[in-house]
Amino acid sequence: MKTDPGHAARSDNSAAASNADEVTNHPRERASAEELTGSSENSLTENRSKQRVTNLDFQSDKANEKPVVPMGMYIAIILLSIPIPPIGMAMGYTYLRKSHPDAKKAGKIWLIWGIITFAILVLLTII
Repeated sequence: MKTDPGHAARSDNSAAASNADEVTNHPRERASAEELTGSSENSLTENRSKQRVTNLDFQSDKANEKPVVPMGMYIAIILLSIPIPPIGMAMGYTYLRKSHPDAKKAGKIWLIWGIITFAILVLLTII
């Protein structure tokens, strides 16, 4: 593999500029770094320091989305299914047919909970 001598010189200058940019935070230190890298690299170093981005939002887009089944609704359906089991069964069946996995999970839980509470109420009625 052949290397271009100009390429090696450019990579040395860019490495020196990146090292100077990492080390320098204060104007005095920047002046000494500019002396090391040369006048042609001064504008490159200044441009890099001006292009710093701060206050980034590192959360993913998924974290910013609203949940498919809000927690209040989830709990309300469970609590309403205790005295009126058909609510849990109907909501469970409806959400079980949706394509989103979180909706399917909530629907499955509501449907099972509705069936269990229905069976308990029937048993209590018989006794």
